[in-house]
Amino acid sequence: MVTRLPLPDFGQAARLPMRVLPNTLQAMAISRAWNHLTRGQRFEPRMAELEGIRVAVVVTDTGARWHFQVRVPRLHPIRPEAGWDLRVSGASEDLLRLTLGLEDADTLFFNRQLSMEGDTAAGVYLKNFLDALELDWAAHTEAVVAALRPSPSGGRPVDSFAAWPRSSACPPCAISSSGSGWARRPCETRWRGSERIAR
Repeated sequence: MVTRLPLPDFGQAARLPMRVLPNTLQAMAISRAWNHLTRGQRFEPRMAELEGIRVAVVVTDTGARWHFQVRVPRLHPIRPEAGWDLRVSGASEDLLRLTLGLEDADTLFFNRQLSMEGDTAAGVYLKNFLDALELDWAAHTEAVVAALRPSPSGGRPVDSFAAWPRSSACPPCAISSSGSGWARRPCETRWRGSERIAR
């Protein structure tokens, strides 16, 4: 008999957004949350095997479908038309248990509470990665606070969009300034004043 750890009943109200919000919006929120949590973490080497993998997540009790591509250590939402290499399906509660580490992945898959299709090797690697995942909250907090500190030259924080250069176009994207200011760049180039910061 499998002993399940208690999980608060989020009820119908908590599942409602997953039923009514567009899948793309949900995927964006999830990827942003994950990308925020990766700040300060050092598990990039363990994620290297997942680089470029396209993952689809199907929430069977709400109908939500999320599509991501792994670009270590970040998750990027992608269009469903891009296809998937690995698809994981399960009820929202079981997916939450897996994410929070309340139940190990082997148990969830063995009991068929979760199912996996596609690239078996990537699926096994992802399952083992999630089982062993431990977030360093101290390092995460330090990284977040450090990003909010002003630069030594007295400028704005490195992550501020207001810190983009005003004197020349962004070389990677060839985007020029206009009367209304700088457009949001599709790349992830960071700037401090007029100095490019490599990532």
